Amino acid sequence: RIESANWMETLADSAFFLALPGVAMPLCHNAVESLALGVVPILQYPQYFTPPLEHKVNCLVYDNEKELIAAVKYALRLDEREIKKISSACVNYYESYLALGVFAKELMAKEEKTVTILADAYRVFRHQQNE
Repeated sequence: RIESANWMETLADSAFFLALPGVAMPLCHNAVESLALGVVPILQYPQYFTPPLEHKVNCLVYDNEKELIAAVKYALRLDEREIKKISSACVNYYESYLALGVFAKELMAKEEKTVTILADAYRVFRHQQNE
C-alpha cells in the first residue's frame, strides 16, 4: 500500500498505471490522476470517459484476462519514444477534457436547459434498490 502523502509522487515515477475496474464504482479517480501526470492507464473502461479514451493513443485497453496479459506485454515492449508519445497524449487528453475548470466551462456552454450528471451513480442505484 502506498501512503496517501506519497501517492502522486509515486504515480509520477511510473510509465503505466493498471486501473482495474471496481465492483461498485468502476471508474476511479486514480485513472484521471494518471492521465494528468502522463502515466498511461491500462484499463477496461475507456468508454466511461467523455470522449472515450483510445487504445494505444492515450491508454491501453483490455476486455478480458487474455487481453490484459497482452496489454501488459505490449506496454513492456514499448520503447521510450513510444511511451513518451502515448504519455503526451494522456496529458493532452487531461488538459482538454478533465483539467480544473474545463468541465465547468463545457457544462455552462451547453444549450440544453436540463443536464444529467451521474456522480457516484452506484450509490443512487443502491439507494433506489433499498427503497
